[in-house]
Amino acid sequence: MLQITVLVTLFAISYGAGPPAYGHQEQYPDTPPNYQYAYAVKDDYSGTDFEQSESRKEYDTNGYWRVKLPDGRVQTVKYADQGNGNVAEVSYEGEARYDEYKPKAQAYSAQPTYSRPVYKAPAYAPRKYQ
Repeated sequence: MLQITVLVTLFAISYGAGPPAYGHQEQYPDTPPNYQYAYAVKDDYSGTDFEQSESRKEYDTNGYWRVKLPDGRVQTVKYADQGNGNVAEVSYEGEARYDEYKPKAQAYSAQPTYSRPVYKAPAYAPRKYQ
């Protein structure tokens, strides 16, 4: 009987100890970023035209983006960051064009007309009270 009691006690202690403590968490090396990407969109139907390109090697970032503006010009921004702040050079190509404003002619229409409602006379004889 004593052996069963000791066995049950050891079993209860081993499973009732609580969850294990958290162990060592893996650490990732601090590597400097290195990447390069570019994309462009040119849609003649909607007139959308823009692109961007950027590259980064360690902490030296260079890139540009270009967009066609609604006034017909093309804006180009070249930027660089060598770790001491972002330096941007903005330039424009072409001359701004603004079409002459022509307001739309207003469309006038007559006010809606409504006919007066017509009700039929009741088809039953009204009840007579005494």
